[in-house]
Amino acid sequence: MGPWEWRSAQGTALRHLYNGTSRLHQSGIETLDAVDIIELNGGSDGYIPGNGALYPNGNLAEHLQTVARMIKLDLGLRVATVDCGGWDTHNGQGDDGGGYLYGHVEELLSALAAFYTDLDGSGNSNYTQRLTVFDMSEFGRRLRENGDRGTDHGHGNFVLVLSGSALGGVKGTWPGLANEQLFDGAILP
Repeated sequence: MGPWEWRSAQGTALRHLYNGTSRLHQSGIETLDAVDIIELNGGSDGYIPGNGALYPNGNLAEHLQTVARMIKLDLGLRVATVDCGGWDTHNGQGDDGGGYLYGHVEELLSALAAFYTDLDGSGNSNYTQRLTVFDMSEFGRRLRENGDRGTDHGHGNFVLVLSGSALGGVKGTWPGLANEQLFDGAILP
């Protein structure tokens, strides 16, 4: 909730702010109670991921590890959201298995793999059977590279679903990559 020396005062102020009977007030108090439980259980300090999962360095992995910990504390968490920015790659994406985009995709996939491994059969429950991770972007990219060695906004996009109960494979209609199958010869429909 902020610098450690202010946490107690911030918690008290927030509890005073959420002193009411509306659903907003109740949700605020529930959130503060959950924060207290997490902090009483060590916060992120000393957390040991299950199944030998190794989270990579970076904010995304750190956030997913916190979500995994919250799931394992059985606080009643039903939905969590984690943002991972930096996908608007109009220039300098990289090429041939290297560069900015490659590193960003690798970070995403490594963090998701660690998260899944951490929750797969750990503790008394197999959390992955109750888990659905939905990974998406708000816009697609053009198929063809622009003059700055990047890609501009496009139409087609994909989502990644990760779950112990998800049906594998690619779903949807694949139009193909031939010029005549693309919108303006560069964009997936």
